[in-house]
Amino acid sequence: MCRASRERLQQENFFAGLNPMALIALLAVLIAAVALLAHQTA
Repeated sequence: MCRASRERLQQENFFAGLNPMALIALLAVLIAAVALLAHQTA
């Protein structure tokens, strides 16, 4: 098994292990960061 596929599998396990609330919070932070970046460049 190559290293890249093993790392991807570990990432998928990490995301699957997260609870939905943490995932939603992470998504909200990501959206806020993108919005802030777009506002600065505009």
